[in-house]
Amino acid sequence: MADIRGPKAVAPAVLETGARAVTVEEDVKDKDAVVLAIPFGVAEQLAGLFASVPLRDGGRPHLHARIALDE
Repeated sequence: MADIRGPKAVAPAVLETGARAVTVEEDVKDKDAVVLAIPFGVAEQLAGLFASVPLRDGGRPHLHARIALDE
């Protein structure tokens, strides 16, 4: 589990589930898939982390405009 504010910002209740607090960079490294739950205002801050990750649209290329981080 990662938080843009760092591992210490992950709520203790989350860690009680067995999750491990890591940096955002550790969380996305060498992953085949990443699920994001982020406030709208921080997407631009994370764009660099995903620059080398291929976008998988699941056969729905019309969604690219909605999820592009560089807009």
